[in-house]
Amino acid sequence: MLPGDSLSETQRKRLTVEDFSADDDDDEQMLYDTNEIPALGAWTRYAHTDDEEDEELPSFAPQEVFLPEDRVEQGVLSEPRERSAETDETKPLLIQDGEIEVMSPKKLAGLKASQKQTFVQAMLSIIKAAVGAGSFALPYAFYMGGLWGSTVGMILLGFLCTYSAKLLVDQKNRIDWKGRYVSYVDVVRRVLGKPAAMLLQLFIYITSIGACASYLIFCGKMLVSIYDGIPQQGYSALLAIPLVFLTWMRSFKYLAFTSILGDIALMWAIITTLVYGFMDQELHSPFDTSYYPAINISTFPLFFGPAAFLFCIHFLMIPLEQSLLKPRMWNRTLFSSFSIITVLNVIFSVLAYMLWGCCIQPIVIQNLPSDVWSNIARGALVVDLFFTFLVILVPSRDILESTVLPMVDPSARWWLTNLLRTGLVALATLFSVVINSFSSLIGLVSGLALTAMAFIFPPLLRLKINRVENGGKWRTNHWTFVVDVLMVTFGFIAAILTTTESFLELLVGYGVQISWFEAAN
Repeated sequence: MLPGDSLSETQRKRLTVEDFSADDDDDEQMLYDTNEIPALGAWTRYAHTDDEEDEELPSFAPQEVFLPEDRVEQGVLSEPRERSAETDETKPLLIQDGEIEVMSPKKLAGLKASQKQTFVQAMLSIIKAAVGAGSFALPYAFYMGGLWGSTVGMILLGFLCTYSAKLLVDQKNRIDWKGRYVSYVDVVRRVLGKPAAMLLQLFIYITSIGACASYLIFCGKMLVSIYDGIPQQGYSALLAIPLVFLTWMRSFKYLAFTSILGDIALMWAIITTLVYGFMDQELHSPFDTSYYPAINISTFPLFFGPAAFLFCIHFLMIPLEQSLLKPRMWNRTLFSSFSIITVLNVIFSVLAYMLWGCCIQPIVIQNLPSDVWSNIARGALVVDLFFTFLVILVPSRDILESTVLPMVDPSARWWLTNLLRTGLVALATLFSVVINSFSSLIGLVSGLALTAMAFIFPPLLRLKINRVENGGKWRTNHWTFVVDVLMVTFGFIAAILTTTESFLELLVGYGVQISWFEAAN
């Protein structure tokens, strides 16, 4: 049982949305803004169940979202629902291949079950969401943090992120959403208010656009290692051209095969990196501090940025929990997946850092020679991240479109949708060209956005819900109050230090002279 597993939080009578004060428009349709689901890489649609015991026929409510006709995708259950003139009842509709069909209860139940994930599928979705390009920045992060300090830091951060992810989902489940599919933003809007939800949306923007820009930087650097006739910024701009047209697609079902190819590419690159390292480099004792400093206090925040980029995927947690066929398996799913993520990345990072030592590159695969096998690994990663770009852009895309498209004439929505998506790709490309440093950018994303979503918002949600349950009074004498305050404090400190160190690193990369920072590094 994870810390925080208490009956008082998970099995008490749930609050209703009416227990929280909210703006008048909060009772309107759930925004399509946080449909982060495509970013999981599973390419599925998820239904939501509030009844954990009814596993064969889970309850379902169609997503109450703004869904223009030109964005209808295969198999999505959506409003509007047909109303019977005789009984005044509504029946859900299935929109499939452009055809609208009234769903019978039996067919609806079968479709709902097919849209759910098993324990293993959900666990693999979390692992896939966390393990990727950021894993190749971790060996350099270990160099910045020190071998033993980074190892212990990874384990502690993995535990803390597991706890905060569980805390986030627990707070969502303490409120009766009346069967509706909800998102991270929906929970924050209802509990903490509209300004907090807008701030969270900004953080999702930063995460989505920042991650996409970092992928363009990563791909550009890999292509330069293969052929250096074009600069990294040039490669990033060239990749953006086909990405623009691919973002115009209304469904990703034709790209589903790239998910499996991406997994193969990632494993190939990791194995290739370690094989070349053991062939060409020499391992020293991990206790030899002349080769591997135990901890680097002055540059430790530069370790935290890439590590948080790996673990802080909390904006996916609520959709994932709602996708489970057996929601009671969520805690086991969460603990198992984060344990695997932690162990695999610690082993890879420790070995890679010990093999190359102080010569480690910000992207470890850059330490490999430019020959056929290593270039195949680099090219495979480029293909993987090229298609991953499309799904990582989805959260910011959906927030923007759900805000803008309802305000325009339906006849203009198709072209406006394409224009908005083109603008997002252009923005990510601009950041990749201007910043041009993979480690600095993921550090900035972690400091500016991910840290708050993982360590500030979840405890604030529990503080507010506890206060509502306690008749408007703070539970200052309860242990959770201390834990929440400490976590929020940690989140603010980590965000400030990580953002500052990453920004200074970026300035030094531009040639700005910062003597004390350069001396510390």
